[in-house]
Amino acid sequence: MWASQATKNTNLPQVHATSAPESHPRTLSHAIARSATAAAIDLSKCPPKVPAYTGGELVPTTESKLGELLRKFAVAEDAVGHARLTQDHSIVHSFIVVWNAFGAQIQLAVKARQQVRDARLHLDGWRGHLKSAEQSNTSSSKLDSYRHEVEQAEDKLVSATEEAISLMKTVLDNPEPVKSLASLVQAQLEYHRSAAGTLEQLSQEMTAVVTSVESEFRESRE
Repeated sequence: MWASQATKNTNLPQVHATSAPESHPRTLSHAIARSATAAAIDLSKCPPKVPAYTGGELVPTTESKLGELLRKFAVAEDAVGHARLTQDHSIVHSFIVVWNAFGAQIQLAVKARQQVRDARLHLDGWRGHLKSAEQSNTSSSKLDSYRHEVEQAEDKLVSATEEAISLMKTVLDNPEPVKSLASLVQAQLEYHRSAAGTLEQLSQEMTAVVTSVESEFRESRE
């Protein structure tokens, strides 16, 4: 409904009122557009004719330039708001979803690195036991047991290291995070470019109206 009112009596394509949406888009630009539209509608409610003087003949009134600009401003802010929604949708699907999956890969790599540290500590512990046993009167069977444990700890460390290297390589070689980061920048660029273009056109139109209003104001005071 508000868009229909905002484009009324303008050169913009007429927007016809439809059933009200369940909720309004929650962006700052959309909120500004709704406020500007409400103000423009209030300004348009002035009577079509007013007395030229007390008790005098009724003469038609002209629509306020402010109301005209408020309608254009509302339409522009609505366009900026929709561009923001497009950006946000693109960021969610092209960046956040990808980086959430990438984050899971990173967590696996981090966990693997922790397992390497644990395996290293485990190996160092058995090496310490073996060294202490070799320096004391420990039986050969006990020494063999310690050496077996050291060998197993070494194998575990090698296996954990290879797993960590493989997982980290998967993280570093994955092209999706790089692509998604580029998509994030592109989405922001397209939003700001669209918003700048919309506001630049609005600014040019407003500048022309401001010049006209100032000129009319000066003439009325001469």
